[in-house]
Amino acid sequence: NRAKPEMLFSVPTTCWTPSPTPKKESYDLGRAVQRPLGRHLRPGPDVHNLEGIEMNQLNNPVFVAYAVTCVALSGNLLFLWAYSGATRNKNKSTPNPEDATRFNATLADIDPPAVARVLRAHANAQASIVPFLALGLVYVLGGGPLSPAVLYFSIFTLARLLHSWAYLAGRQPLRTIFFVAASLPLLALMVHVVWLLLAGL
Repeated sequence: NRAKPEMLFSVPTTCWTPSPTPKKESYDLGRAVQRPLGRHLRPGPDVHNLEGIEMNQLNNPVFVAYAVTCVALSGNLLFLWAYSGATRNKNKSTPNPEDATRFNATLADIDPPAVARVLRAHANAQASIVPFLALGLVYVLGGGPLSPAVLYFSIFTLARLLHSWAYLAGRQPLRTIFFVAASLPLLALMVHVVWLLLAGL
């Protein structure tokens, strides 16, 4: 018996379908980056959230305490700087020939005692405030704790403000007392920063 023609070239009903391409696992660069800190490994920052790092600093109480300290100490320096100009104008004395002609002041190479006192107070404040703010920034970036930060920042700021007042008013021994009171948190902050750096090695 001859087979029916349609049976000679029969095609199977089930067709071959290619297997689905396996999905590639997503690669999270932020989780993959590791940074050594001491004997431990801590995950690096999430690259997808880098734009929020600066805003998150406002939620860091140590950074807020440092920012308030910067404002107060910068105000101290700016006040002394402006007060020196006001005192110079009051005494009608200037070391610059063009200012003597323009403002009808006395040209003098040596500042009057009142002006010299304000300038010394400004230089004294600048000599300690600048390193304190630099160390404070390293302290904040190094993840220093809040309680010591509040202690360092508050004592130093209050002592420096009182020292400027005592210097301008010529009060002794208050000027020396406030100078020592400001130097102690400065030294303590420096030691704490060194300790944070050594702990991270």
